[in-house]
Amino acid sequence: MDASKQRVVIAGMGEVGAVIADGARKCGCEVREVRRGQSLSEAASEGAGPIVLAMREDDFEQPFREAIALGAERVIVLQNGFIDEVIAAQPVTRCVLWLTKKGDFERSARPTLVHGPRERELRSWLDARGVPTVVEAAETVAREGREKAAWSCLVGNGLHAHQRTLTEMLAQDESTAKRIVYEACDVAARVLDAEVTRAGAWQMIEDTRALLGWMKGSAKGLAWRSGRVVRWAEDELGDGLAAVANGEVVRRILAAAK
Repeated sequence: MDASKQRVVIAGMGEVGAVIADGARKCGCEVREVRRGQSLSEAASEGAGPIVLAMREDDFEQPFREAIALGAERVIVLQNGFIDEVIAAQPVTRCVLWLTKKGDFERSARPTLVHGPRERELRSWLDARGVPTVVEAAETVAREGREKAAWSCLVGNGLHAHQRTLTEMLAQDESTAKRIVYEACDVAARVLDAEVTRAGAWQMIEDTRALLGWMKGSAKGLAWRSGRVVRWAEDELGDGLAAVANGEVVRRILAAAK
């Protein structure tokens, strides 16, 4: 390795991981890719460069523990979903990425929020790919992450369950769309004892409806988004808050998968 080059380890080489890898290379970094089944600890044990976790939140916990053991300040977290309880108070760099990439389609629906020890490097890689970023306080980024998780209970699991595009859902049944998003905010705020605002999450819908109106959603991230809302409401709150809208989402998707 060229001693003048920074080594970046990226675990998870889907579309997001590939974007980060390309941006890092454009900035002159040496990128070491870690794919499913390969050892993150082995790849990241040499040197002290950044470790980027770019897999979905469903596969996130074990790699996160491995990465933290190598140095929390090296770790960059890109996951969606309600991940506060996993990250806890670790001094990682967090990014709420609003890059949507589907094949040749690649656009930023909103500016990407970043906070943490590796924010400078991450912003330079995203800038190399034309992704707008903003540095914010840790709690602002965390709140954005929680509200984006509520957003994705509709723009993801919800659209998939209702078999509608975002444009169709908002035109035909906006009241149900709001129930899904608001319910996720209310449940998450109570369980996490943290700010998750209806207004903030719904503003994300307004900001993305024109650009992403064609999306039909998917079951990806179900366990960490709509599924997490249902589990919290039914298993942890137990006070009559039944997660009706998101419960329907989860049950429809699981039934369809059988």
